[in-house]
Amino acid sequence: MIVGNMTVFFLFLLIPLVILLHIIMRRMESHSVSSTYIWERVKIKRKYTLPPVLLLLLQIMVIVLIILSLADLKVPFTIPLRRENSVLIIDNSASMNVVEKGKSRLDDAKEKAINVIRGSSGETMIITCASPPEIIISYTDKSDDLIKAVKSIENTELSNGIEEVMKIASASVTPEGSIIMVSDGAFNYRPSETDNFKFIRAGNEKKKNIGITDFYLREITGSDSFELYMTVSSFASEKTEFTFQLSAGDEIIKEGDYVIEALETMPFIFPIESQADKEIHGRLITDDLLQTDNSASAYISSHRNKRILLVTPGNFFLEKALESLDGV
Repeated sequence: MIVGNMTVFFLFLLIPLVILLHIIMRRMESHSVSSTYIWERVKIKRKYTLPPVLLLLLQIMVIVLIILSLADLKVPFTIPLRRENSVLIIDNSASMNVVEKGKSRLDDAKEKAINVIRGSSGETMIITCASPPEIIISYTDKSDDLIKAVKSIENTELSNGIEEVMKIASASVTPEGSIIMVSDGAFNYRPSETDNFKFIRAGNEKKKNIGITDFYLREITGSDSFELYMTVSSFASEKTEFTFQLSAGDEIIKEGDYVIEALETMPFIFPIESQADKEIHGRLITDDLLQTDNSASAYISSHRNKRILLVTPGNFFLEKALESLDGV
């Protein structure tokens, strides 16, 4: 309770004064004179008279009500917008395209997410987990709209944006709510203790996949040759054998057999002679769950720009002059 005017409480001092006057009036002696006889007759005809004690209480109540009305009392209250809500995160990154027992992990995740919605009593917001995250539907308690939104989620070839999506979810959920993720668990994020986090696995927990995680060309200074830098990472629970093929256009220029240990990353550097206007394509040949990350490409163009390092605190005209030159 908030009091807007504290000074009016001094008026409570009137209550002892009223009580004192009441006591004095009770102790006063009564004397009859000729002018009071008519009022005595009127008093006798009155049907009802208030007891002195009740009259005193009424006077005190009137004083209290006047004081409270002048005190400008305010009672703060809040209306909770949501008693309980939940953020439902559905992983639609590339790893969810893995097909197991005739059904992709994303399809399995959708089915489990729909079961969560049907058992929910509060409002729910749905976010996809591929990078960048996307809010599919904002908070609503209409299960039909939520189920329709889940069914509309499509697969992608994107990486997992777990950290970014958890920031969005943590900022959106109320303290009484929860964050529910349906995913295959192909991420290293560990939620904090403050997150009311629930994980539902989609697909089989068994991991059997390797992939190309880096693939880029670097021109060797002073020559027309290039170096290809590539890394192959294992996400499998055991060592994996694979064959790597490197081709320039339709010609295979490098091929070899390798073995990668579980959860290991192997770097590769391959020299490449001048291959103007050709696509350099790398491919892993192996039997794993996800074929999407088993290939990567880069392109060598005959028209290559020269790189110039401009050391200046800022020169607008010089920058514009360099931008106007071809091949820079």
